[in-house]
Amino acid sequence: MKRLLFSVLLGISLLALSPVVPVVGEQTAYAEKRFNLEKSLKRLKANPRYRGKILGVRAVRTSRGKLMEVRILKSNDKIILVYIDPDTGGVVSDSRK
Repeated sequence: MKRLLFSVLLGISLLALSPVVPVVGEQTAYAEKRFNLEKSLKRLKANPRYRGKILGVRAVRTSRGKLMEVRILKSNDKIILVYIDPDTGGVVSDSRK
């Protein structure tokens, strides 16, 4: 029982001494990417061509690199896919014909 208690206390003390800087840096980078996504989604909603309900967003890898795929439900009950460049926030392509 003493060994278990000692190992738990040792583990907690090691966690308390671990550096926090890398985690904070990752969170900052994530927040910047998230801000760009929110900004590009607002711009996407403002475009009459892409008006509708956004069903979801996911990251996909393509031959052009990493893109964000946005699924939009149009008023005519059709779903279109819009691909956004996460760095620029601009529309790369869509599934409309």
